[in-house]
Amino acid sequence: MTPQEAHELFSGYADGELNEEQSLRALEQMAADPANTKRVLHQQQLKQACGRIMDSQDMRCPDALRDKICSIANEHTQEQPAPTSASVQEHDSPVIGRIGQWLAPIAVAATLFIGALVALSVMNSNRGYHSDGILTASLAQTFGERHVKCSIGQSAPYDGQLFPAEIGQLDDSLVQHVGQELDGAALDLSTLGYEYKLAGFCPLPGDKSVHVMYENDKGQMLSLWIKAYDGKPTLDPGVPYIPPTDHTEQPMMVWREGDMVFYLVGDTMDDVKQAQPSIHLASAL
Repeated sequence: MTPQEAHELFSGYADGELNEEQSLRALEQMAADPANTKRVLHQQQLKQACGRIMDSQDMRCPDALRDKICSIANEHTQEQPAPTSASVQEHDSPVIGRIGQWLAPIAVAATLFIGALVALSVMNSNRGYHSDGILTASLAQTFGERHVKCSIGQSAPYDGQLFPAEIGQLDDSLVQHVGQELDGAALDLSTLGYEYKLAGFCPLPGDKSVHVMYENDKGQMLSLWIKAYDGKPTLDPGVPYIPPTDHTEQPMMVWREGDMVFYLVGDTMDDVKQAQPSIHLASAL
């Protein structure tokens, strides 16, 4: 992969512009080289910081930064020679002639102002959020696309014949294929109106991942991915993480329980939030 191709791939992932195949390729490259992960995180943090600044209603320019901007503008103005009659005649009016000499300090001031606000916002970006930057809109979009494709039959988990048709027998298969004992009864979401549909392997979160699918009588689906936790992404145990989903249709929740990590995707956030506590109990053995 050339440097230009790498730039386009990771920039597209950070901006949430990749399709499922491209996102999987980016995730593979990030898993292979931590430098790629840091590169994507940096771009995402800058983007998120700029978004928060644009949406904020009470961001105020610090006094020190304001004084610096005024100082730069004053210094530049003092260095400018007085406009001659010839220079004024080159413009439609003296006002337009004067605007030109302010363009440079305005550009410098804008750069300083935005840079300072971005830095301030990045430092405060984790306050009040259950996210470490890894759980991005791009990641949610990738899982959401796979959820939809499996729901409508365009795709399906692999080797579904290796898994039982009854939810009550699923725990034995999970021990065999994921290496962790789970409470199969807690994976039964029928009390929420969701019936177990099928299960199979899915490489989306990583090797030895199992994709469990549920469906209610309205045709809505829930997708649950289960895999052994290998330290990525960095998750505090027992804490549900919700990635930014402004640009994705399928809500997602991720959490870690001991040596397991769960990815839950649904058609509505209400259903995801209702299902998570029950699935959480599945690992509390």
